[in-house]
Amino acid sequence: MTSNFLKAACILISSLACAAVLHPSSAFAEEACTGSMAAPPKISGMYIDNFDGWQAVGKQAWVSYAAGNQMIFDICSVDNTKNFLIARNSADNQYNPGKYSRFEWYGSNGQLFYCQQVFDAASAADAADFSKTTAADSSDANDKGCGKAGQFPWSQLILIAR
Repeated sequence: MTSNFLKAACILISSLACAAVLHPSSAFAEEACTGSMAAPPKISGMYIDNFDGWQAVGKQAWVSYAAGNQMIFDICSVDNTKNFLIARNSADNQYNPGKYSRFEWYGSNGQLFYCQQVFDAASAADAADFSKTTAADSSDANDKGCGKAGQFPWSQLILIAR
């Protein structure tokens, strides 16, 4: 777990050299993605989620660690106004390696929630296409609204470090 914590910490401080040493395939993520980021996600930080996993969100990547499985998502673009980001799934991820994801988030009553609404798109453009996969429904985040059919609950993010 310590090495995973160090990976997340490096991502959060946006150190390209650190990323190259710890995870060479994501060190130059911008070459693998379309678009560019002017700013990091406004939710950048380290979190514990309500499913006993942890999430680290930074300028270069979103790192997810749960049930002994680590997944890295190299960030392609961020829309802090509409609360979503597009990322390329690392080639080392257990699920949908090399595909593209769309993470969405929202805050309510002092709580922060996220949904990986798209996880297997063929391109960054497909992941960002809200006509192909509509936005997650935040009206009942504790029970449903996340997933292409809205069948899953959103994940709550509990901040542990910014």
